[in-house]
Amino acid sequence: RAMIDALTEQIQGEDPAERLLAARDRVLLLVGWFGAFRQSELVSLQVEEITAHGEQELSLLIPKSKTDQAGDGHEKWLTSQKDINYCPLFAIESWQRMSKVSSGPLLRPVGRWGHVGDKPLRPQAITDAIRRVTSLAGYESDIYSGHSLRRGFCVQAALNGATLDEIMAQTHHRDISTVMRYIE
Repeated sequence: RAMIDALTEQIQGEDPAERLLAARDRVLLLVGWFGAFRQSELVSLQVEEITAHGEQELSLLIPKSKTDQAGDGHEKWLTSQKDINYCPLFAIESWQRMSKVSSGPLLRPVGRWGHVGDKPLRPQAITDAIRRVTSLAGYESDIYSGHSLRRGFCVQAALNGATLDEIMAQTHHRDISTVMRYIE
């Protein structure tokens, strides 16, 4: 929440480039965390593969992943949150409106002058963004990486009382021992 709060301040700021970067990073953090995405999955999200199901849910198609090399694909679902500041659906909508991204890669580089690139982010850019935002929020940034979103989801879900089956349904882990190591 502190990281999202720090980004919300930047989104409301004066600098257009900072506003765009903060809006993109809010999507990256909220979608990455609520969806328990791997970095490679997050950077491969395509606007065309996002489907609204009413006003309360989205599904995001992951055509290929680490545990799905054949490319059978699977969907991850996100639901709206009561507080729009922490809502991944609102974050996506806001980013698309601000950036004018209507097709292709959802998450893209933002240049220092506010230019939004055409190509997807690199997986390393997820870690870079997380470290930038943790620092902005006043936390030690070196201990976080792109994997922190996925692991953080597992830990918080377990703390909230989710079963291992429920956690694995969102993360698409195949090995229960991996999830157990995450929530140790």
